[in-house]
Amino acid sequence: MATSAERLSFDSSGRQTCALFTPLPPLPTGVATYALRIVLLTRDIIDWRVFFSTGSDPSRLPADVTCAPIADLRSGDVPGSRVFMLGNSPECFEPARALLELGGCGVFHETVMHHMLRHCCLAEGRMDLYRRLLGFDYGPGAGQVEKRLSKSMPPEEYDTLLKRYPLIGSLVHASDPLVCLNQAAASVLGRLSGGRRVFVVGHPLDPIDGIAGPALPDDAPLAGMVGGWHPGRNVEAFMEALHILRTGGLDIRGALIGGGWPDGLPGWIANTGRLDEPAYQGWIRRLSVAVDVRHPTCNETSGSLLEVMRAGVPAVVTASGPSSYLPSDCVVRIPAPPSPTALASAIRMILEDRALARALSAAAARHCSKESSVERARSEWTRIAACRPERAPADRSGNASLSAALHDPPPGFTLCPALDSEPIAWAFEGTAALDPPEGRPYCLLTAWGSGRAGAKPLPKEPAVLRFEGRVVLEGRGRVSQVTWTERP
Repeated sequence: MATSAERLSFDSSGRQTCALFTPLPPLPTGVATYALRIVLLTRDIIDWRVFFSTGSDPSRLPADVTCAPIADLRSGDVPGSRVFMLGNSPECFEPARALLELGGCGVFHETVMHHMLRHCCLAEGRMDLYRRLLGFDYGPGAGQVEKRLSKSMPPEEYDTLLKRYPLIGSLVHASDPLVCLNQAAASVLGRLSGGRRVFVVGHPLDPIDGIAGPALPDDAPLAGMVGGWHPGRNVEAFMEALHILRTGGLDIRGALIGGGWPDGLPGWIANTGRLDEPAYQGWIRRLSVAVDVRHPTCNETSGSLLEVMRAGVPAVVTASGPSSYLPSDCVVRIPAPPSPTALASAIRMILEDRALARALSAAAARHCSKESSVERARSEWTRIAACRPERAPADRSGNASLSAALHDPPPGFTLCPALDSEPIAWAFEGTAALDPPEGRPYCLLTAWGSGRAGAKPLPKEPAVLRFEGRVVLEGRGRVSQVTWTERP
């Protein structure tokens, strides 16, 4: 385990040294774009050591940034201060596994990771890992969750089902501190963090030059959805809303700006496909109204919505997830799930009330300027890179926090099957011992059975027992959790 002195280190110029585990462009995830942006914005004040996912292009990094594939990771390469970028896409599987192994600061771009973890575990034949992750979150009910998710159903229905089972407990357990990008995510992580720090950071955007601000078109108004497609975008509601408006006599057209959107669209809806940055920014500025009606969400911060707001385009959003926390003067909200009728009414209101449209435009641009400022990003990430973890949940040389649902049994213990009335646990019979890691002599032990733990009798039902130093267990019993701390 890294000692307290090792956790914080500095390079010869006085910059804080920090490891960053992340995908990088051209991998098709916003997490990669965000991570590269943070490195570029802060490299003069943070000595980043970047460990990247397979398929990343390290040449996108500045030449003076040390980097290596996560797949080639060696324990001696990793500074004590380390940050892991986590999103619900396959490109984030390698950083997620590294976090589970090493522990550190988890940056939760989303509060649902089940799509990524299930897909990647199944693709790599790691059902053992997937079932451990399920067991950590859902205990004796994990088998029923797995059974439900093994049924065939339409993609939209399956997406919604996965979002009901976020599967983030193991990643939260391995993180200290925790970082997220909006208050909706912070409210979720705060309930799971066990008192550990949860930081909310901004979402900086790349600077743009030479692109004019919004201009209301002289011809037919244009409503658009911006960013990549996924089932939660509710493009069907968008298309139906425009159909309602068109049949009601409004000559409005639509645009789907980004990649992955469905084919077979009516002639009055343009599908741009993936665009280079100037074309992407130009299309955004052609919009009269933007629509971002995600539901259900993964509590992700939408970079595409921030781009729309920076451009001053009035937007309609759902009262769901992070959009619920946007200032009420910079968007128009409709109930979730989005109804085409409500969406059509909101679009019509913006188009017919020019004063409202101008007020929304100005407020949205102000909000984005604050949310996405370079100064905010530099301040926040300097503080995070210098954080000394209050606990180190996982380390190659000894864990400070062990869970039977996630970790292999220590010597002298065996993993026992989950019972409906008990958590997943390790079993012992005879004598077994748990040794404290360096610098963390105090133990919180969740155990039960018949016999003793140190000088204390084991309770009949699961309970937390407190100890100092080595814990010797005698008799027959079970242990579900061991947490070592610096202070009693």
